[in-house]
Amino acid sequence: MKKLPFSKNKKQSSCLISPKDFKKYRKLLLTGVAVMQLDKLIVASAKAYAIIKKANHDCK
Repeated sequence: MKKLPFSKNKKQSSCLISPKDFKKYRKLLLTGVAVMQLDKLIVASAKAYAIIKKANHDCK
């Protein structure tokens, strides 16, 4: 991740992004995290399903 260049003006450096933008970015970030978690869940359940299916096949 690239570091944001800090401006030499002291007024701007205290608040890099406005609260409105922050809320927008936060929502995007949370959505991204949720999607990643969902992907992990889908992959995990697919693996579990494959294992169960294989186990059932082996029992027959």
